Amino acid sequence: MSQLDIRFTTAPNGEQIAFVIIGRGPVIIRPPSSLGLSDFQNAPWVGQLAQSLAPDYTLVVYDHLGSGLSGKEHYDYSLEGMVAELAAVGGAVGEPALIWCVGGAGPLGIVYAARYPDRVSGMGNAGWIRGRDFVATSWFRSFRPVLESDWDFAIEAFARIRGQNAGERAETLIEVFRRATTPEAYRAYLDGVATHDATAFLPSIHTPTLVLHNEGPVEKVEWATEKLHSMPGARRIVTREHADFNDFPSIGRLIRQFAEELGLRRTPQQEPQSQLSARECEVLVLLAAGLSNAQIADHLGRSPRTIDRHVQNVFKKINAHNRTEAALWARDHGAA
Repeated sequence: MSQLDIRFTTAPNGEQIAFVIIGRGPVIIRPPSSLGLSDFQNAPWVGQLAQSLAPDYTLVVYDHLGSGLSGKEHYDYSLEGMVAELAAVGGAVGEPALIWCVGGAGPLGIVYAARYPDRVSGMGNAGWIRGRDFVATSWFRSFRPVLESDWDFAIEAFARIRGQNAGERAETLIEVFRRATTPEAYRAYLDGVATHDATAFLPSIHTPTLVLHNEGPVEKVEWATEKLHSMPGARRIVTREHADFNDFPSIGRLIRQFAEELGLRRTPQQEPQSQLSARECEVLVLLAAGLSNAQIADHLGRSPRTIDRHVQNVFKKINAHNRTEAALWARDHGAA
């Protein structure tokens, strides 16, 4: 992906957290499921998920400290530290969001929703509640010794299992993992995850929540049923019988369905076209017809400098980076 709307916010420890905003409409924040996949610039699922949510929702994805574009000098992978990351991003976004937390993000989503209920419009939650349950799985017990002895082999083992389960090419995931983080940070992350425990926060979750369960090496049905019975806001368990968790467009459709169920829809005020002035709409129509700025100026009887300013305003309001993107946007929104 190129020309992303990448922004930064400051963590409590002073490090910069990188996050990307894609789209417009009600906000959906998707924390990284693992430090090894925390690299939104190179993770293929980011674009796939964003495309499935477009053009009606805003997808926000961030990189954990110690990974991707975020600061790498200081990181805190305790539950408190990781909730603080999500809180920093949520605060920077500035409006309530549906949070979609899977894998390692499961516990921090629970704590975040309990502490900041006004910031959370809904939640999808999968994975463990307590880190000790995750590290007790046979998969983790076999993976951790390999990680200590052979970083490259451990990455390949992780990516091939993940790639098979997620329907993604393992080779791509291997490259994402290698770029995302370092052996030292990833080991610290796993040590931190082992201490996470969101059990005490379950009764405080009144946020409407979908409990997601994808049976596998690190997914136990007991975790899903505990959430369903312990969280007042839990609505139902969604399994592979209801959605294909191996396909990000399918996940996007599930998120969209849940968002609509919660009444989270794009309003007319969120439509970029409603933000364009009458003159900017005229400029957009002519631009989409293939006219140059000079030709538009002649057609409208305005100076080229004025038209240049209108074109830049149009680009900014519809999030277009060039004339081709603006023309495509105009076509898709009935303006051409």
